[in-house]
Amino acid sequence: MEIKTTSKLSAKAIGYIFCGAFEGGSNYWMQSADLVTSEHTLDPNNNLVWWGHDELYEKPFTFEVGYDDPDQEEGNGEGRKTLSYPDDVQKGLQIMAEKYPSHFAELADEENGNPDAITYDVAMQCIILGDLVYG
Repeated sequence: MEIKTTSKLSAKAIGYIFCGAFEGGSNYWMQSADLVTSEHTLDPNNNLVWWGHDELYEKPFTFEVGYDDPDQEEGNGEGRKTLSYPDDVQKGLQIMAEKYPSHFAELADEENGNPDAITYDVAMQCIILGDLVYG
């Protein structure tokens, strides 16, 4: 028997994924994350990093990441990819939901879930690499 469900993640939950991954969960394989384009204008007087702006996740944006290419030696920093929100993020989270449902459940249950750095790392690997590659 196959059961499919639909989950809706809030913009705030998506923001937590980015913050949790970029600020700890994924920094052992990801070296950089830069905002390329955004339909939202970030307040220049706000001293937050770009992914810390909650309102960013309410409109489309693109970001570029630099990371260790899994096909190269460890610590190589050779990988580079530009991704879009919401499209690429949604595709990655769909992979996470299908392959790593217990981690995805932590994200989807915004009231009772308890996502940690590992969960955020799994999400970001699925978004950027299309699967869990590291750790």
